[in-house]
Amino acid sequence: MKTKILASNKETQSIKDKPKTELLNKELLTAKDAAFILGCSTKAVHLMIRSGRLKAINLGLRKTRVSRSVILALFDLPELAV
Repeated sequence: MKTKILASNKETQSIKDKPKTELLNKELLTAKDAAFILGCSTKAVHLMIRSGRLKAINLGLRKTRVSRSVILALFDLPELAV
């Protein structure tokens, strides 16, 4: 019984993770996609764009796109000078 539950939990987690991996294959992301990857709201993404912390491209009304490399660069740690 316990192995069935563990197998079900593993399958459920793989289904939950699938959209994230598919999003990371796209070069340009919508604000909603960026929010999903960052684990925040779309409002927070728009605030980061307005403040300059996140670079984005505005292709028109309601067509803001964020580059995947910009999102991944948020997680890069700066090298420490020794």
